[in-house]
Amino acid sequence: MRRFLPFIILIVPAVLVSCSFSAGRNDRPSFVSASSSSFQESVNGSGAVSTQPAMQAFQGMVEMARGGVAVSGTHRLLLSNGTSVFLRSEAQDLNSYIGQSVEVRGFLSDAPQFGNTVLNVREIQLMTEETSSETVASSSSSSVGISSSSMPEEPSNRISSSASTRRNASSSQRSSQPAAVVTQPSFSSQPTAQLSSETQVKVKKMSTVKSETAWTLQYCSPPSIGFCFPVRGDWYFHSFGKGTAFLWHVEVSSQELSDLGDGPIVVNLAAGRIPEGIGDQSLVENGGYLTGYRAWTGNRHFEVSGPLPLRPSLEYITRNIIPFEQ
Repeated sequence: MRRFLPFIILIVPAVLVSCSFSAGRNDRPSFVSASSSSFQESVNGSGAVSTQPAMQAFQGMVEMARGGVAVSGTHRLLLSNGTSVFLRSEAQDLNSYIGQSVEVRGFLSDAPQFGNTVLNVREIQLMTEETSSETVASSSSSSVGISSSSMPEEPSNRISSSASTRRNASSSQRSSQPAAVVTQPSFSSQPTAQLSSETQVKVKKMSTVKSETAWTLQYCSPPSIGFCFPVRGDWYFHSFGKGTAFLWHVEVSSQELSDLGDGPIVVNLAAGRIPEGIGDQSLVENGGYLTGYRAWTGNRHFEVSGPLPLRPSLEYITRNIIPFEQ
């Protein structure tokens, strides 16, 4: 027994160390039971935990963007500190909030080729007196890197409201049916043509005869509204959206415009069918104004209005309103 005692003394510690190592290894967490899909949700290919970008919030007033959607966005949010944020959204109808104070939330993305930062709007709500008194920290944060000097000051409303919808107006579907001029003094909401001197200047410039090839631009509404119409290359347009008694309201002028009523030509999408007694694509004269009527889908119709000297343009727009195509 005494001969084996040294060997027993050596063997016992070795056995204890081996058991301790095995027990420690079994205490480690195992990912064997986790599926590959659930593992990818928490860990990316490099082994690092993936994180979603934080949603940013801004408060300000919505206006149409100066410049094309490819440059900046469809709209701008004017902040209280004098700067602005470009906006775009596929989930929200930003036109419905033009001229109103709102709070927007979304994710920022950069357009380095243009030096712009754009907010992809996910949520938007009108500001109340209570919410407008609160400060949204992200709108004043310098980490966003937005300054007024980075915003391009290009002429507004010279292209369509979506980059994917801008196309040469010569490709528009044109009707071979000429628009008839009907004198019907008893019907029209248009007032007698008492044009201001400023409007007379605009009308004179817009009534200059040009060939159909001059219609190189096209206004397109949001897809949810779903229409486009041609615009001359030297004209401006401004969409006021649903901010009027009509389903959609757009104004066109020879000069840049931003206020309701600035445009000599008005394109309205109205509810209901064309009034009885008026034919599709007919022009109705009343009080120095003409209104072109165009039947549309979904129990709707268009009314294209303007002073008498703009008759050729009113006729052309009325005949060439087409469905929105993405």
